Amino acid sequence: MNKSFTEGYYEYEVIIISDDQNGHLNKVHLKNRLNEMGRNGWRLKAVTSNELGKNTSHVGIGGFGGGTNATIEETILIFERFVYQENNDLPPI
Repeated sequence: MNKSFTEGYYEYEVIIISDDQNGHLNKVHLKNRLNEMGRNGWRLKAVTSNELGKNTSHVGIGGFGGGTNATIEETILIFERFVYQENNDLPPI
């Protein structure tokens, strides 16, 4: 099925920003990426997160044991921008 719009179409970009090793989101990095995308005509459409498990080794000494489990989150940013076309024929969808 071919679709045709009078002006163009939307395109999308996905960016994933992972927490640092301490489980913190780098706010400066996030702000810089948002501003960079905005300067290039993208607008933030949606944000979601993906929690990833991270296991470290377990140690046992003299009947006592210990270990840590941690999670790291990925922040998933979905951007969109409108693409204007001189030719109104769009690729098949």
